[in-house]
Amino acid sequence: MRSWFVESTMYPFIGGDTVARDTDDQTPLTPSVNQILPYIYPRFYRGCTQAAVFNFSRTCIENARDILLTLETEYRRTYARNLTLSRLSEAVILPLAPDKGQCLTYDMNLSASQCLENDLNMLLRMREMEGKPKP
Repeated sequence: MRSWFVESTMYPFIGGDTVARDTDDQTPLTPSVNQILPYIYPRFYRGCTQAAVFNFSRTCIENARDILLTLETEYRRTYARNLTLSRLSEAVILPLAPDKGQCLTYDMNLSASQCLENDLNMLLRMREMEGKPKP
C-alpha cells in the first residue's frame, strides 16, 4: 500500500482540505481542494499512470454526485424545495466547494450535483485533450 485516503476528503462538496481566503465573501460554502482531477494533480500520484489517476478522479466525482443526488432527492421530498448550494449547509455539516480561484464563483441557485456534472464534463474534456497532438 503506497497511499492512504480518507474517502470523504476526495468527494467535492462533502469534504476536502480547506483553503484560507482573505475575502469578504459571505458564501455558505468554504473553499477547499480535493486531491483529484480536474482540481489538482497532487505529487503523490506521480508513480501512477495517467489512466489510473483519471479513473480514480472520475470515480470520486461520480460517487460524490450520486450521494448528493440522493440527498437532494430526499431533501426535495421532505421540504418541497430544491437543495441548492445556498442551502447545502442544511444537509451537510460543513459544505466545502472546490476552490476555482477568486475570479470564478458558484451560482448559489444550482445544486451541488449539477456542479459536479459540470466538473465531470471538464474532466472528460481533459481526457480527450490528452490524446490530441500538441500544436
